[in-house]
Amino acid sequence: TVTSTLSAWRAPGVPVTVRGFAGSRERVELRANGRVVATAVSGQLGAYVLRFVPRSPARLRLAVSDGAGSARAGLLTVRPVTLDAVGDITFGEQVGTAIASYGGAYPWTYVAPTLRAADITTGNLETAVSTRGSAAVKEYTFRGSPADLPALRTVAGFDVLTLANNHAVDFGREALLDSLRYAHADGIRTIGAGANDLEARRPAILEAGGLRVALLGYSDVNPL
Repeated sequence: TVTSTLSAWRAPGVPVTVRGFAGSRERVELRANGRVVATAVSGQLGAYVLRFVPRSPARLRLAVSDGAGSARAGLLTVRPVTLDAVGDITFGEQVGTAIASYGGAYPWTYVAPTLRAADITTGNLETAVSTRGSAAVKEYTFRGSPADLPALRTVAGFDVLTLANNHAVDFGREALLDSLRYAHADGIRTIGAGANDLEARRPAILEAGGLRVALLGYSDVNPL
């Protein structure tokens, strides 16, 4: 018997484990599309653990067999992790006007299906999201309403936003912290900014296909 449940998919190079029970001290084989990929000997009470590492994309029908018979372990898809990354996202200038007229989902109308299909989606939030603060003395300042932000998660599927850019503090440090709070409230991780240096440098770590993916946000803005 097989007692473990396969994940829907795994990235190449990520170990796959199958557990179950067979006869006592039986040689047990794990087969992928009919080919033996792992063997083990069950314990005194019949428990076994089989592990293998798929190396390339494939659809694998897994089965476990011993001297008495076989059992299906499931269908495993092996594929690379997909990461979609976009550049500047702003609610300023004409974008803000369009959102006011057509709603927060409007800017994502055509690109949202592509972004949602990725395992991890990240972008550069090049704007303050706050109702507080005063505009900095500079040529361009960008700000949006907190109501504009949820669509980034619910419509476009963003997982992580970086605020390491030259517009995150357009309306001051309080507005920057508001931007972080609103993003977190909407289920979006943030990188590249924080209440202190340690928080700004902290990675966002996500899991996809059995891989742990760490994202960091940094900005190099000139002149110093």
